[in-house]
Amino acid sequence: MNSDLKNLKVYLPKDIDKTIIVAKHGVEWWVAWECETKIAQTKGFMKDDWAKYAHIFYLVSHEKPQDLGSSNQLEEPVPPSNSELIFSSDLLNFYRIQ
Repeated sequence: MNSDLKNLKVYLPKDIDKTIIVAKHGVEWWVAWECETKIAQTKGFMKDDWAKYAHIFYLVSHEKPQDLGSSNQLEEPVPPSNSELIFSSDLLNFYRIQ
């Protein structure tokens, strides 16, 4: 997945400080490391938070966690209906919201 995350950087805007990527728990750390952006976990980013960022992205991983049990934090984010799929691979989909 790390090579896919590195590929995402070409889709990110120049004003990276006004950008956030929403991803499930366990993936968000890798997103922050590889993309050098602010991140939010699935349950920690609410619609009220949208006004704080000029650029919002959702990363949906196709990988399933193993031996982690069920947890709300492990749920994949659900991009809003007005999102645009801008990158897709065998391991993930990357959506732009704003």
